[in-house]
Amino acid sequence: MNSSPVAAPTLTVDESSVQTGDRRRISRRGLGANLGLLLWAVFIVFSVLPLLATGLFSLSSRWVTTVLPEGLSLQSYQAMIREELFLPSLLRSVALASGTLVIVGILCVLLVTWIHIRAPKLGPPAEMISLIPFALPWVVVALALVRFYGDVYPRILNTPLLLLLAHGAVSIPYMYWALDNNMRAINARSLYEAGATLGARWDQTLRYALLPNLGPGLTTGGMLVFASSFGEYALSRLLVGAGWQTLPVWQASLINRDARITSAVTVVGIGVAVLASVAITLWASRLRGEAAANANEGR
Repeated sequence: MNSSPVAAPTLTVDESSVQTGDRRRISRRGLGANLGLLLWAVFIVFSVLPLLATGLFSLSSRWVTTVLPEGLSLQSYQAMIREELFLPSLLRSVALASGTLVIVGILCVLLVTWIHIRAPKLGPPAEMISLIPFALPWVVVALALVRFYGDVYPRILNTPLLLLLAHGAVSIPYMYWALDNNMRAINARSLYEAGATLGARWDQTLRYALLPNLGPGLTTGGMLVFASSFGEYALSRLLVGAGWQTLPVWQASLINRDARITSAVTVVGIGVAVLASVAITLWASRLRGEAAANANEGR
């Protein structure tokens, strides 16, 4: 018997359907890109517009019925500089925020490192405790501190030391959560065990292995701690008041005098916060670079 060859089945592809699918994918990508640009534009406007309005108002000579200022001048900044309490209050706020950053940074680095390496079971209780400052109004915290130290150690009342400790207490969550997430990302326990296997002491592992990898957490937490302490008003007003005026306390006293000077002080405060953020970022980058250089020398 002669068997005729069986033809292999052929698949036909409809070119029009392929082109339609490609168009749909391209349109979806275009829609996603346009939506992303729209969200980014809304974010920029929502974030920058209040700052821009504050800056324009501080520079305006008259701004009543028009959309933009009717005139611009530097009179508010000149008047701000002539104020006797401007520079002292600014320096106090910078010193207070810097001290708070140092205390909170050292405490949280040691605490988070110890929890992740030695006592991971204490992580959930520490997370719950770190939420307490968010649950309590800072006015209540200030009154509680005054009542407590008034009975235990009255000499600390109305002093910058009490204000520094209070700022540190309410700023701990910012640094703790940033470092905790950073520790989870770098798997700190594995790094510590690797260092211990190589014979490194705990302080060497912390200095050369863990701390350089905590740059993102230190940068984020440091920015939040400095900014929150620098611009804090309630604790400063209730704990030290006019005896040791910080920039926000002094700024509040200017509202009834000239709102433009108050806006100028706000612009200066934003500038200080931005400079501090840049300095913290550069410090974290330098720390990581030094660690990398030391590692290369060790090879």
